[in-house]
Amino acid sequence: MISKDEKQIALLGYASALLLYIHVIFFIAALVAAILYNSGKGHLFASFHLRQMTGIALISILMNAFASAVPNGFIALLLISFMVLLAALGLLSALREQQESLPFIGGYFQEFFSFIK
Repeated sequence: MISKDEKQIALLGYASALLLYIHVIFFIAALVAAILYNSGKGHLFASFHLRQMTGIALISILMNAFASAVPNGFIALLLISFMVLLAALGLLSALREQQESLPFIGGYFQEFFSFIK
């Protein structure tokens, strides 16, 4: 017979799993909506930051997907922390109403995602 504590733990695990999937769906929907809303409107500031955040999001998703393949969990944690730091730098740049490319990779994002206008 399953105890009350085991049922609560199972329910908590179920709820956590659902929240994780819902988070990803909302994130992708918000990113697509932002790109579609700005599409063709010529908002240079918004386009710049959409390209930066699209790059961060894409790399973060790929890193999370392959994090288990990295033999040392500490390296994966460092890479994910670096992406969070880049997102924070991008947010600060947007809050200061500046168009500063992210260190190391921001220029590549601007070139690669040039279709976001």
